[in-house]
Amino acid sequence: MSMLQPLKDLSSNIVTLAFNIFNFEHLDGAYTSDTKEHNGIDWCVRVQSNKTAKPQKRRVSIFLVCNPNNPSEEWSVQTSFGFRIINSWGQSKNRISSLFYHSFNSKETSKGTVNFIGWDELTASNSGFLVDGVFQIEFDLNVTAFTGIKKEKISKKAYDEFIADGTLVMDGKPLNVCLPLLADNSTVLFDIFYTTNTEGTTTFEIFDFTYEAVLGMVSILQLDAFDITISNYRELLELGFYYQLLPVLDKCEDFLLKTKKVSLDNKLKLSEMFRLHLLQCRTLEQIKSVEQVDKILDDNIDLGDRTYEALLERLRYLERKESGKPMKCLCGRLHANEKK
Repeated sequence: MSMLQPLKDLSSNIVTLAFNIFNFEHLDGAYTSDTKEHNGIDWCVRVQSNKTAKPQKRRVSIFLVCNPNNPSEEWSVQTSFGFRIINSWGQSKNRISSLFYHSFNSKETSKGTVNFIGWDELTASNSGFLVDGVFQIEFDLNVTAFTGIKKEKISKKAYDEFIADGTLVMDGKPLNVCLPLLADNSTVLFDIFYTTNTEGTTTFEIFDFTYEAVLGMVSILQLDAFDITISNYRELLELGFYYQLLPVLDKCEDFLLKTKKVSLDNKLKLSEMFRLHLLQCRTLEQIKSVEQVDKILDDNIDLGDRTYEALLERLRYLERKESGKPMKCLCGRLHANEKK
């Protein structure tokens, strides 16, 4: 089982990349493996160890290297991953790394562990790691998002033939989809597709959302290029919330954090309605005066309880700040000489 699989905060789009390191006993410096392609990105492993170190102190460093195809100058790949060195004596003998959350970019194309394991531990005749001069490293990799990379889009014909195994129908318009991908990201869809589907149906009617919104949802889950805009964010929020699709909600929240076309009032309402905690925090930080808080409270009698309480707390904070009274810091202490 993947070392990432038990983590509830990760999607299930996890791939295992296996790399063979040949002639390891002759390694002096750095060795870079052959590449493996995933999500339009070439991945390889770099292993480093120097003969100049004393044998008993010699260590081996291991790094995952990201080489995207057709990247722009400002590219990034957000990932979570871990690796293990395979032991021929069985899984219980594998050497497992810690879990990494890392954003690869043009300035930082590799990530791993320096001095991960001792040279003698790997090369000892009875260690089980080195077999005929070769040892194997497996990476469990989850790519959560990327920017600045032109992903080659699979043709519709190939997608329908090799990937799609079901159909969603919106207002009579069909959309071929990969049902396991959707189910892996949504417990609601999992129940619809598999738990309550006793007849093995592969075609499902979607009544509450448009074809365009569902297509956007699928594009986001497949990590295809898709833009959230002022005209589509609201329906995608509703769709993501209804089906409990965190990747869709996250992408909409990111749009709302950056856009200036949605008012602070509406951002606060949306943050409570769709439980976007980060959006609420960042929006409250943009309210700089007591007058702003008063205006929002006066103009919006339909605020939810959580938003109302958060605004009152912000109001108390701003009133203390304007009065010059000492305020309680995040450390829990009152700082009388706080800079205004």
